[in-house]
Amino acid sequence: MRDIIQNLGFTPTIVPAVQAATINGTSVDTNGFESAALVINTGAIVGAASFSAKLQDSSDGTNFTDVPATLLVGALPGALAANSAYKQGYLGAIQRSRRSIS
Repeated sequence: MRDIIQNLGFTPTIVPAVQAATINGTSVDTNGFESAALVINTGAIVGAASFSAKLQDSSDGTNFTDVPATLLVGALPGALAANSAYKQGYLGAIQRSRRSIS
């Protein structure tokens, strides 16, 4: 029997904590993976703040740009709701490898 666990890697980028301002997660090296998935679990949201999330890409781990919609599967809402879970797929590695072949 074959399972998929050998093909998956998990990396937390923002540890659970009360956030009061913009925070950037740690970068994740996706080299060697064909795609990636972002999973967001929110807890309580206090005050009148509105929180959102986005994926960014970098070739050097220092300079980041927003990932274009053509490389994303699904969409994140403009504002995250309290006590919710969201997911978004990232096709960056697949797109880059296809470009290098053609």
